[in-house]
Amino acid sequence: MAVCDSKIANDFLLDCANKPVAGLETYAVLINRDDIDFDASTFDLTQKNIIKTLVLKTGKKGYQVQQMKNSFNGTMWEQVEGDYINGTKHVFAFVNPDRTAKGKELDGLLLNGKFVAVIVNQTAPDNGKFEVLGWNTGLKVPTAKHDYVQTSGVTVVTLASLEQEPDPPYPFFNTDLATTRTAFETLYATPV
Repeated sequence: MAVCDSKIANDFLLDCANKPVAGLETYAVLINRDDIDFDASTFDLTQKNIIKTLVLKTGKKGYQVQQMKNSFNGTMWEQVEGDYINGTKHVFAFVNPDRTAKGKELDGLLLNGKFVAVIVNQTAPDNGKFEVLGWNTGLKVPTAKHDYVQTSGVTVVTLASLEQEPDPPYPFFNTDLATTRTAFETLYATPV
């Protein structure tokens, strides 16, 4: 949901209780974009850029991505100049450490899929702890690399919104941090 009013309405002040710290938690969730029920998912009615409920289609689930050291390095968003309106590019960088045949199959499936990533900020206020990348256009693989020597045999993957996203990543927050964390964990729970 795009916020079309481009007039600022808040000060840019340091929140001393939540000082900025670089880094992400050691886990994220990657979801096949087609598995999201966008009609059932909702945005907050007051703060319209917050995804309040992220609903997956029946029988679908997201998949955990675990960070190794700083393997999420490169995860970011940046402004993109458009022909008619400016937007953003979302980037989710990670490694696939699975060197089994199943891991190689996952590498191949990543090459042609379209995804949404939910990341967890290391330090942020409750309503900014979880963020959703690729909500509107999805994330695709512009680069993937498996160097048998330089990358310790893991596959280094970059997912990026190849089409312009209208906004920075949306916060994912519902009521309080505990409720939101439960909703996040439900994304990768095996459907019953």
